[in-house]
Amino acid sequence: MTMVDRWSQRLQTLVDSDSFHSTVLSLILLNAVVMGLEAVPALQDYGLYWFYLLWATQLAFTVELLLRIGAHGRDWRQFFADSWNRFDFLVIAIGWVPAIGGLSLIARLLRLLRVLRLVSGSASMRAVLSGRALTAGAIWSRLLLLLLLLYIQTLAGYYLFGEALPQQWGDLAAAAQSIGQLLSLYAGAPVARALYAMSPLAVLFILLPPLCLLSVCFHGYRAWAASRRGGSI
Repeated sequence: MTMVDRWSQRLQTLVDSDSFHSTVLSLILLNAVVMGLEAVPALQDYGLYWFYLLWATQLAFTVELLLRIGAHGRDWRQFFADSWNRFDFLVIAIGWVPAIGGLSLIARLLRLLRVLRLVSGSASMRAVLSGRALTAGAIWSRLLLLLLLLYIQTLAGYYLFGEALPQQWGDLAAAAQSIGQLLSLYAGAPVARALYAMSPLAVLFILLPPLCLLSVCFHGYRAWAASRRGGSI
C-alpha cells in the first residue's frame, strides 16, 4: 500500500464520520443564518463581521470539498460521478465569485445556492427530491424543504427588489411578509402588481411561492396515500 492509498483511506474514514457530516451541516446552517442577518436593518452595523463569517464558511466549504475529493485518492475523478458531488463542487466554486462592482448582485444571488447544500447534505431531503421518499415520515422533510425554498426566495427578493420597493422588500421581515402574501394569489395581488410593474419577467418570481406550496402538498398527499396502503408509489 502506497502513501497515497494510506492517506486516502484516512480521509475516507474522516469524511464518512458522523462528526464530519454534523460539522458540515452546522456550517451550512450558520451560513444561512448569517445571510439572513445581513438583511436585518438593526444589524447593518455588523456588516463587516457578517462578511468575515461568510468568508470563513466559504473557506471551510472549500477545505471540506478538497478532503472529500482527496478521499478518493488516485481515483479522484470518481468524486464527480455522483450528481450531488457535482452540485456541491459547482456551488462552492461559484461562492468564490467576488461580490464587487457589477458582479455584486449576481454574486449575492449565487451565494444563496449554499443554502441548498442542506439538501445535498441530508439523506432524507435527497430522497424527497429523487421521489424515493413517499412515506408519512418524509412529510416533515418536505415541509422543511418548502421552508428552505421560501427562505431562499425571501433573501432573493430582498437582493433584487429591496432598493426599488423598500416597503415590501427592504428588509428580511418585509420580504418574508411579501413571500407569505404571494402564497395566496389574492392576498398577494398588491405585491404581484408592484413586481410586475418593474418587469413582466417578475411573473416567474411571483408564481414560485404558490408553485412550491402546491408541489409539497401534492407529494405530501402521495406520501399519505402510500402510508395508508402500507406500501409505496
